[in-house]
Amino acid sequence: MAEPELEKPEIWFDLADGKLAAARDMQRLGHYRETTSAAYFAIFYAVKALLTTVGVEIRKHSGVGPKFSEYFVKTGKLEQRYARLIGEAMRAREESDYQPRAVITQDRAAQLLAEAEEFVTRAKQLVKESQ
Repeated sequence: MAEPELEKPEIWFDLADGKLAAARDMQRLGHYRETTSAAYFAIFYAVKALLTTVGVEIRKHSGVGPKFSEYFVKTGKLEQRYARLIGEAMRAREESDYQPRAVITQDRAAQLLAEAEEFVTRAKQLVKESQ
């Protein structure tokens, strides 16, 4: 069982916001691999925040997409494009973190960062609407 404070979406949104700030800094400095990784983690933490609102805890990255789809896409709370984004962001993060010769362009990193910012904003909006 999770610690009680970890069941609060605000905790996870704080982490997501921190990762977005780090991604912006990395983008500005030209570290596109790190931008990609931080943008993914912002999305990951936002999903964890959303899942706390339905009493679901995930421990593995592989559980993020399926649980998100089950509780938020299939129920019509969020659009399918957000589920696709989670998968795309996860693949980009794995490529940037685990493939030494992967080339992450400025444009690709900037696009993922913008999508992560949109995702976190939309997730916060959904939580606010449900309170």
